Amino acid sequence: KAYISNLVPQEKTGTAFGVYQTTIGLCTFFASLIAGLIWTYINVSAPFIFGSVMAIISAFLFVILEKKIKFARL
Repeated sequence: KAYISNLVPQEKTGTAFGVYQTTIGLCTFFASLIAGLIWTYINVSAPFIFGSVMAIISAFLFVILEKKIKFARL
């Protein structure tokens, strides 16, 4: 949340936090749905492996995109 307040102008923080919370809610819903389907149709450890892979990909993208955002601001 603190990262969001650093990215947007002060007058837009309310909108930014609203978009953030909506995105978190939707992602949580779909993540639970996908995890349940993977659990049911593949095996019980597959959702954890899938989640780990997605976390690694997300961390990598965060590092890459953060550098691009900093360059764009300069």
